Amino acid sequence: MMILAKHLLCARCGEVGFIVGGDEIVVVGKKGKYTGEKIETASKKWWDYWKDYWKLRKTKEAYTEDYACEITIPVDKNDPKGNW
Repeated sequence: MMILAKHLLCARCGEVGFIVGGDEIVVVGKKGKYTGEKIETASKKWWDYWKDYWKLRKTKEAYTEDYACEITIPVDKNDPKGNW
């Protein structure tokens, strides 16, 4: 039996993963529900920070070590300014 959903969310970490779906997905944080616009803004802010983190890594302007950046889409630590 195939079940269709308007929205799917999936993630994988090593050997473990999940897929969930439904007609509506609600994203909730410390300040309550996130609208679609807030999700896009937060996502862009995160990825901009992530890119800056790697661009500045091992420079005078480097950010404090951030384990979330280190494990989120790891880059070549010998060439962190390479293509991502």
